[in-house]
Amino acid sequence: MASIPSSAQVVPASPSTPRELAELLADVVVHGGAVAPLGNSTKSGYGNPLSREVTPISTRKLNRVLAYEPDDMTISVEAGATIGAVWNELSPRGQTIPIDVATPESETIGGLIATGLCGARRYGSGSLRDALIGIQVAYPDGTLGNAGGMVVKNVSGFDLMRMHLGAVGTLGVIVSANFKVVPSARGEATVLVERDSLDQLESDRLTVARGRIRPVSFEARRTGDGWLEAIRIEGRPATVDQMARELAGRLAGSRAIPADESAAFWAGYARGEALPNDGQALAVQISGRPTQVASTAARSIAVFESADVEFLDLRVSLGLGTVRCAAKVPEEKTDDVAGAIASLRASDMKVVLLSAPATVSRCVDAFGFAETTLELMRPLKRQFDPWSALNPGRVIPEL
Repeated sequence: MASIPSSAQVVPASPSTPRELAELLADVVVHGGAVAPLGNSTKSGYGNPLSREVTPISTRKLNRVLAYEPDDMTISVEAGATIGAVWNELSPRGQTIPIDVATPESETIGGLIATGLCGARRYGSGSLRDALIGIQVAYPDGTLGNAGGMVVKNVSGFDLMRMHLGAVGTLGVIVSANFKVVPSARGEATVLVERDSLDQLESDRLTVARGRIRPVSFEARRTGDGWLEAIRIEGRPATVDQMARELAGRLAGSRAIPADESAAFWAGYARGEALPNDGQALAVQISGRPTQVASTAARSIAVFESADVEFLDLRVSLGLGTVRCAAKVPEEKTDDVAGAIASLRASDMKVVLLSAPATVSRCVDAFGFAETTLELMRPLKRQFDPWSALNPGRVIPEL
C-alpha cells in the first residue's frame, strides 16, 4: 500500500459543469491516468493510500443549488456545495438536513456522501443515507448517470444511489445530489452528567433505553479521569423542557442546559470530530454490538493503552454503540498500534482508520473488510471502473 505524496502537490482541475467534469475524467482515463476527486480536502486522509499517481479533479465550482421545493420538502444541490451553504438556503423556510458536521463551512455534499461518515445526531435523526433521494454521478467512460429523483417516495435507482454512499469516490464522481429535508427543531435541550466509569455510563444507557424519551444524540467524552455524558433532546419547546426535567430526574447528578447553550455545546462536540490531516495523528472508529458499547470501549482503551499511545480525544456513542479515538503514534510505536488494531478486529470488532500516519496506513488496511465482503466488492469495482482509475487503492488496495 504505497502512498503517492507527489499527487497532492498537483493543482486540481476545477470543471464548472458536470459535463465538463465527465469529459475531463474520460480524457484522463483514455490516456492511462487515474483521478482523485476532491472537494475541500477535509477528509483527504480517509481510506487507504493511493496506489498510483493521480490527477486531482475538484468539484469546488460545482456549488450551485439546482432546485429547492420547500412545499415538497426537497432540494437538489451540486456536489461542491458545502453543507453549511445548504443549511443557509434551507434555514429561512425553517427546514434542514439534520446531520452533524465538524466543519460545515468546508465540508462538501460530495465528500459527505463519498465518506458516509456520520455524527452523533444519527442516533435520533438518521444519517445522510436517510435523506438522500437522488444522485448524479460521472463515470470514467465520460458518461453521466442518474439514480433516484426529486420525489421522496421514488425508488427508481435506489440501489445504484446507495452504492455510492461510503464508496470514497471509487465507483464514480458525485456531481449532484437530491435530498428530502425536514422541519427544523423548534426547541432543544441537553442533559449533562459527569460519570467516573464506563460501568456508570452503561447504567445510564440502560436507564435511557428503558424510558419513553428518545434522544437525538447520546454521547460521552472522556475528560481527565472521568466522562462527560451528554443527551440531546429536540421538539416543541414546552415538550422539550418537560422531557429534559424528567430525564434529569432519572439520572442522578445531572443538569439540563437550555436551547442556546445546547446548540453551542453540540456544535463544539461536532468540531471535535474533525479528522486530522497533518499525517501525524491516528483517528479510528470502533464498532461492536450496540448493547455492549461499554465493553467495546473498555476493550478498545485497554488494547491501545497496551500499545502505549497518547490519547488526544476519546468518545463513546452510547446511542450508536461506537467508540472513536484520536491518538499520537510515534513511528517507533507503529508495530504496536498495528497489533492493537489486529487484536480488536480478531475480537469481531469493526475498526476503521479515519486518518492515520503514513507509517500506520502502509501496514494496516483502513477498513479491514472480510474476504467474503471483498468478493462482493471487487466485481462491482471492475464493472463501474474497469480501469481502476478512480481513487485507485483507496478502498480495495489492489484496485
